[in-house]
Amino acid sequence: MGERDLQKLLPFIRRAQEELRGLEPRRVAERAGVAYTEMGGGGCLEVRLFGRDYALSFPELELRQNISGFDEPAWVHALLLHYFRTADGSPPAGRWVSLRELRDGLFYAVASQGYCGDRLARAFGNQKDRLLSAAASLGGAPLPFGDVGFSFQALPRVFLALVYWQGDEEFPPSAQVLFDANAHCYLPTDLLSVLGSILCTRLMRCAGVTGPRAGVMPKSGFVEPPTEKLDEDGEAS
Repeated sequence: MGERDLQKLLPFIRRAQEELRGLEPRRVAERAGVAYTEMGGGGCLEVRLFGRDYALSFPELELRQNISGFDEPAWVHALLLHYFRTADGSPPAGRWVSLRELRDGLFYAVASQGYCGDRLARAFGNQKDRLLSAAASLGGAPLPFGDVGFSFQALPRVFLALVYWQGDEEFPPSAQVLFDANAHCYLPTDLLSVLGSILCTRLMRCAGVTGPRAGVMPKSGFVEPPTEKLDEDGEAS
């Protein structure tokens, strides 16, 4: 992430930190489904994002180096702050919906499909077995949808699904990212789409297939992570 992108995120990061400082940390943790650990005169909120562990100090709300030892970019900090300030404690609905069915989803749906499902389908083509292997390697739980269907836990209370259909003589392969119907209780729709893009990139990198670079959400205040900065497991580093 370049200096310009970082400067775009800093105003939001500072506002979100100030807002969260005024809340009771254990209540914030409870609503987000995470652990809060007291440490000295403060504490930390511990959260997992796509299988990687992070900690936000409290009351500073600064992102600490995660357990894996990578220095994380500003977009991770901003996304986690968004998660904590939006979380309302609602349980997962257990029902899958497309992005367009979420609040304001129509505004983002076309662009999101382009850099999520369409990008993944072009990258994998009809290589169903490679996608199956990648999804299982990243901890996906099988779903009875399409030719390949898996669910993934992006954040403690945010679940995504990937559904893929093989192509034939009439139709090319296709894929779609779905979301738990209550995902909007934890992140705004544009950031849910960003999570979908991260998931697709992780699957592509895990399988060793390449595709077009993801774009940035139109008119979104959030800067998407640069995919070329992902490590060999498809995770941001």
